[in-house]
Amino acid sequence: MTTKKPTAQMSIFHELEQATADAHQQLDKLAAAGHAQVERVHRSAARLHRDAAAALGAQEAVEALSVQLREHALARVESNADTAWVETAAEVVEQLRLRLLPAGGDGWASFTSDDVWPILDALPVETHERRALGPVIMRAKRAGLIRCTGHRPSVRRHATMIPIWINTEDPC
Repeated sequence: MTTKKPTAQMSIFHELEQATADAHQQLDKLAAAGHAQVERVHRSAARLHRDAAAALGAQEAVEALSVQLREHALARVESNADTAWVETAAEVVEQLRLRLLPAGGDGWASFTSDDVWPILDALPVETHERRALGPVIMRAKRAGLIRCTGHRPSVRRHATMIPIWINTEDPC
């Protein structure tokens, strides 16, 4: 039996076959790695979705806690104020509310805490807790007597934005 000596063409053909096989192996590895990468991305996205849902739940819990803390602070401020002053402040807010008429009428169209203070300061009642006006106004709001229509800079508190209140009840 005679053996053929490899020719240059056969050697190139063999090298080409080997290179093709190597390329296929590399492609298979890349495809497997790509599939694994896609799986990692999917797992990561699912983890992010779970984390976002948990954060949203945490955000809702924080917001609920914030509301509870605000209510507690308002109650504490009001309870520390002079009782006669709180009652007088509520009467002043009610009187301002009742004076509110539609724009162009004889009364005011709206009021702010800046409108309440000059009246309170002129009356013979005092309190060491001037923040108690907030709970007084919030009580009127919760009772549905007034509602906020926007905000404007305060003339008494270094241009801090304060709520503008209107009467929600029809005076007729």
